[in-house]
Amino acid sequence: MARKKTGRKRLPPNVGVNNGNVRYRCLIPRDLESIAEKKVYQEYLTTLTPKSSFDDTFEIAKPVILRFEALIKSLKKSSIDAYTEKQIEAMEALRSELLKPTIWTASVAVFSNITLTCYRMVV
Repeated sequence: MARKKTGRKRLPPNVGVNNGNVRYRCLIPRDLESIAEKKVYQEYLTTLTPKSSFDDTFEIAKPVILRFEALIKSLKKSSIDAYTEKQIEAMEALRSELLKPTIWTASVAVFSNITLTCYRMVV
């Protein structure tokens, strides 16, 4: 039995066509999603058309793949293990200072039919 042609063109891994635009799209590893703040890395290959050959697409996608790998490597190195103990202590001190509860006082003044409320931070 003969195989039916689907009309889809073969493209390199992680390269696809989206609304007539060729793009490189790859999932970011799960352990790095929180650092990257996104689940998918994608970059459009603007010099290509959907009718470009496999070899052209493969050659144009090489720098994009290298950029993706560099991003992943930099995200892996930006883990908490990459910091010294003093840097971690400084970050914790800064975080606790920023998250310290603040106490506000309010003073209310009424002028004819207008109410004015002033808030002041107590240090």
